[in-house]
Amino acid sequence: MNRKGFTWEDMLIVLIILGLACAVFIPVTVRKHEQSSESLDLDNLRDCEDLATIELESYSKIGWKTVGIDSVTFYYDAKYYSLDEDLNGIEGYGRGTGMVGSSDHVRTRLDYSPELDCKGKVIRVIINSDNTMSFSWVEPAS
Repeated sequence: MNRKGFTWEDMLIVLIILGLACAVFIPVTVRKHEQSSESLDLDNLRDCEDLATIELESYSKIGWKTVGIDSVTFYYDAKYYSLDEDLNGIEGYGRGTGMVGSSDHVRTRLDYSPELDCKGKVIRVIINSDNTMSFSWVEPAS
């Protein structure tokens, strides 16, 4: 008797091999996606810091006493790579990695807080007259 085709055992072995491949590759793919999200949030924080440093320099040149304030708050718009004093019109871009930071104008410290959910949020930067900056995630305006 000459039979053509695959047996049930052949098909079962193929399914087991495919199941094992999925069990290995799906967690790796998810981990890589999380790492890319973390990298994007970190890049946004660094870009925000660069722009905030420029603002800090301009306020320092004008003189904080001339302006008559001790601090100024900006919101980073990642879509247009800009700082805005108004939160309206800025869409949330956080990927949910929980990165926060601060800077003393010499060294920036970025901290990771797993309980902090920044998914869909925007970065707020507060620039102080003592040349320090702080970064945090806030909900975008509705």
